[in-house]
Amino acid sequence: MADDPPDFRDELAARRWLEGQPREVSEVIAVRAALRVFPVLVLADDDLGIGLGADLLLPVLRAAASPWLANGLVGQGEAEQARAASDDVAAAARDAAFAFVARDISFAARDTAIAFALSADSATVRNTASASAADTYATSASAFASAFAAEADAASATGTSADAAAVDADAFASGLDRRQVLALPLRPDESDRDQPDVPEGITDLWMELRLHLEDREDEGWQVWIDWYEARLRGDPIDWDLQRAFLQPPETWEAGPKTLNAAIAARLADLTADKPSGERLDVRPATGLVGIEPPVAEDPDAVANAVSQVEDALADFRSSSAGNYAFAINPVVARLDRALSKHRADARRLHDDFARSALNIAKAVKSDPEIDSLPVADLAAACAQGAIDIRIGVKAVSDMEAERRRRRARAPSPNSRSALRRLLDEHGDALEDELREEMVEDVDTLDAAGVPEGDDLNDENAKDADLRLAQRSAWLYKLSRTPPDAIPAIAFRAGRTADEIQKLVDYLRVFEYWADVIALILRSL
Repeated sequence: MADDPPDFRDELAARRWLEGQPREVSEVIAVRAALRVFPVLVLADDDLGIGLGADLLLPVLRAAASPWLANGLVGQGEAEQARAASDDVAAAARDAAFAFVARDISFAARDTAIAFALSADSATVRNTASASAADTYATSASAFASAFAAEADAASATGTSADAAAVDADAFASGLDRRQVLALPLRPDESDRDQPDVPEGITDLWMELRLHLEDREDEGWQVWIDWYEARLRGDPIDWDLQRAFLQPPETWEAGPKTLNAAIAARLADLTADKPSGERLDVRPATGLVGIEPPVAEDPDAVANAVSQVEDALADFRSSSAGNYAFAINPVVARLDRALSKHRADARRLHDDFARSALNIAKAVKSDPEIDSLPVADLAAACAQGAIDIRIGVKAVSDMEAERRRRRARAPSPNSRSALRRLLDEHGDALEDELREEMVEDVDTLDAAGVPEGDDLNDENAKDADLRLAQRSAWLYKLSRTPPDAIPAIAFRAGRTADEIQKLVDYLRVFEYWADVIALILRSL
């Protein structure tokens, strides 16, 4: 655990504190500080006339990736490979971490660029015998420094740099390890997408840089776009997948097209090797719901979720409820924004749909007069959309499982009671093993005695909470199976369509699904 950090706006105190910390503290704070102003790179293309690909962007990404991977893969064999590319970066990283909390962004950006230059130069000297390559890295990093120094004031990046770095320092002081700090959103409030704490100049520059890279389709920059935006959001990090960015020197030096293709191919291989976890399905031997092996991703999960939410939203607007359920207006605005701007972003849609379902439930609880069929249908569509995406998109499933364990909080007594009632009153739709395990998990949560919303610190309780959320999500999905999907389940289970329809109807009529859904979506 690091010592309590000082006010990071006091540059001398900040420097002294960083110098007294373990190497990983300085490196992690430095690389995250550098990534916060990464979008300023786009200015180099306009003002310095240098290319953003092999000339500038790859050296910078390589300089950042080395300490990133070395700290994230700590304790694994690949960490040494990453560490070899950043052995001499400790002092530069410490300077960079200090620089980013300075009052003058020009100096801050300049010093961080120097840190990039030093780490890139170190990586080049260690991993290549090419003097020309070393010259290219040094020249590019120098240009990067010039771009920062000349234009960083316009980017208005200092607004929260000290606060953001201080949050990282406080995180170390609170006992978080390097991996946990690396997984935090780059900006302190970035996880709250309605109020992102990101200076407008940097946001605009990132959008410009993103568009620039997307236009260069043949170079395959999408792997880095996805990676950077995940860091902005603070998505849980699957370090097994991060190995894809650990490429040999010759691949980095071959240029963006070769490098990015190699990363994409490695990501595909690593993803294919990872199961999505258990699923629930009607088992042929019993005709009841039981535990089955994982299935491949559902390519239609996002499109189907979007369609059902759009239909429910249109029905709500055309109903009389749209004229008096004013408490739902913020939810409607959120859904409009999600459906118009984020249709291709499964993670964002999942979170927006889940939050909308929870917020509708809160609005109805506060004002029971707005409770009506269109409002209930909209809430159900949002909940089902979020659950369908979580089950059907592996990246979202993995993100949600990690997020739930990281922020495990005790469910409400109503949720636990509803689950127990579901298992008591409708448990004969489940195979004995599944029902008994779910009952045992509810018992574990009850025995933990943790008040609603407080952290679950017991590992058994955390595991029980995660299993119940995942299995309840599958049960809810099954209970909402549309008629046209019944024949496929019947064929897979070797049962008649009537048998499957009765099973679905039996689960659908459970009266307390709303409380179970609150447990399923509670991690948000």
